[in-house]
Amino acid sequence: MVSTLLSLGWLETEPDGTLTVAHDLVTDQLVESVLLPERDEAPDTDGAHALLAGCLVSPRAVGRAALNLGRVVNDLALADRSGPVSAVLNSWFTQHATTLGAVLRTDDGIGGYALGAVCSGAPWSVSAVQCWSQVVSPWLADHGSRIAARHLLYRGLHHLPEEGARLLLPTVWSWLARHRELGQASFVLAPVLHRPELEAGETEQAVSAALVWLALHASGQEAQFVLNPLLSRTDLDPVASEKAVTAALTWLERYTATQEAGFVLEPLLSRTDLDSASAAKAIEAALTWLDAHTNGQEARFVLHPLLSRTDLDAPTAAKAVEATLTWLDLHAATQGARFVLNRLQSRTDLDPVASEKAVAAALTWLEQHTHTHDADFVLKLLLSRTDLDPDTAEKAVASARAWLASHHTNEDADFVLGSLLKQLPRGGTPPEIREMVDTWVGLHTPQQDFTFLSKWVLRQRLMSPTIYRALLHWARTNLDNEDLVPRMAGTAFHVWPYVRTWEGARDWLRTVELCLDHAERHGPPSNVNGVLDALVSTLAQQFRTGIGAAWADDCLRRWIALPFSMDPTVFRHNDGIVSRCHALLLGGGFDEAERARITARLRTWVASWPPHERNTAALAYIDAHMLPPRPVPPPARPVPPARRASPPRPGPPPPCRPAPPRGEGEGRGEKGETAAA
Repeated sequence: MVSTLLSLGWLETEPDGTLTVAHDLVTDQLVESVLLPERDEAPDTDGAHALLAGCLVSPRAVGRAALNLGRVVNDLALADRSGPVSAVLNSWFTQHATTLGAVLRTDDGIGGYALGAVCSGAPWSVSAVQCWSQVVSPWLADHGSRIAARHLLYRGLHHLPEEGARLLLPTVWSWLARHRELGQASFVLAPVLHRPELEAGETEQAVSAALVWLALHASGQEAQFVLNPLLSRTDLDPVASEKAVTAALTWLERYTATQEAGFVLEPLLSRTDLDSASAAKAIEAALTWLDAHTNGQEARFVLHPLLSRTDLDAPTAAKAVEATLTWLDLHAATQGARFVLNRLQSRTDLDPVASEKAVAAALTWLEQHTHTHDADFVLKLLLSRTDLDPDTAEKAVASARAWLASHHTNEDADFVLGSLLKQLPRGGTPPEIREMVDTWVGLHTPQQDFTFLSKWVLRQRLMSPTIYRALLHWARTNLDNEDLVPRMAGTAFHVWPYVRTWEGARDWLRTVELCLDHAERHGPPSNVNGVLDALVSTLAQQFRTGIGAAWADDCLRRWIALPFSMDPTVFRHNDGIVSRCHALLLGGGFDEAERARITARLRTWVASWPPHERNTAALAYIDAHMLPPRPVPPPARPVPPARRASPPRPGPPPPCRPAPPRGEGEGRGEKGETAAA
């Protein structure tokens, strides 16, 4: 075989007689042919052991085997064929762990590089952690404080799982204490700063060492590798954050024009603790960088955090949006464009032209990636827009339905389902979408948050036993959520099929009590738009007799006692509540003044309802049966009929004047008689 490979030129002879391969592909093919002769599914165990025998005498062989075998195993994993091979390789490694440790510790340089390859992934990183004390610890004990250890520390911190990385940390701290001022310390600082599981004290050690290093090397281009993970950490104290930001801005003064500056700009722009001066400098540097690099795919790493910032003034925002649209003209169909599209569509300051272009870019992306898992990020924002024309809305809905056909059972499908329901006409949800909603709710509640989807489920008046149970569980676990009462008010109109049993009635009445508890804690906001009134008013029809009715009456009494109930600015169909309130007032528990006050509030509320036969009847009922009778004024006394005039009753005759003597009246008698008459 060696002669054949030499004759074909795949093996080459070095001046010292050592044979080398012309390309790693040669080694990979040879290794795979030994492990899986004739491409069998079952590996050749004896052949594998013979192939690995050189690892027991040479640290270089260990490193080369780790690299070549890793590529072969990863390729097999793509076809789901790596399991049997990995089992054979790991078994061999565990069996020879002590020997391997002894071989590797014989050389600080080659042994360190070999261990770095072993810790980088398949096939042996898991076995290395399991056999740490036999394989890795001996080398660390001999060489862990030397500069040469940086390769093992770098590879291990980058690739090992948390358990393995934690085994390296004691060596990391001692190595940094000795070498943190060296330029090569960046190879250890960068991966340790990337580790998310560091405890507070460990973070402080790593950040302190990084700041010491930056004080000496911030002007060098390689400082980008320390600045990036340092700025990406969200647990920096204010002093450390300020120093890191200052170092980044100092570095950008020299390297803004370079393509590598994007590696520093991304985490710098993502920070939320920049003061106004630092933010302005970072934003200016980003725009300067974009002037030269907008056309490259890597520009998305700067555009994404730049568009996410809320402190862009209008001219700066316009420049950022313009750069984004220019980038999308070239890259809208690429997979990574979704990150830029999401940030762009989330902005509320887009003018109509920019908004139209953003929507067009989203549709372009969806044409290529509708069926991918990550399409939900683009779909939910596109469907949430209120400015889609009918044709665009139809395309967005079609894309959402196509995506949901394959992905409606995904944990995060609720955002697409909710956004789709928002776009559909109320009450016009197709049967297949109803079934998708019910399936998702059954699979993922109560583990997944139901807040967003429940809003649109109720707007579309969707209900099933599965949805009903999920809504009640959501209510029990969101006692102070501002949407608690509105959600349950929407649910109240659909509960009749579920309260016919005692268990169902009990669960619903307990939920109404939770809403009243919420209202008593949070006050008037609990009845915005009359939602609490609507919720409680339905009890009058749902529970008319028995224990359920008595329980409902207790809820009604609590509602009546709230000064912000019976909101007169909002109408809900509530006429059945009037006679129930009347019955409560007659049932006792209220003194005369309370009855009068409650009745007056009830009348004011009902009087505000819009003109309708039933509403008019409700108001008339209050006036006739609930208000005290008005005092009736006494009837007016009848006016007696006018009397007819009657002749005067005869009185005594007037006294007679004595007649004068005859002699005296002569010459005047006639005249005297006339005067007397």
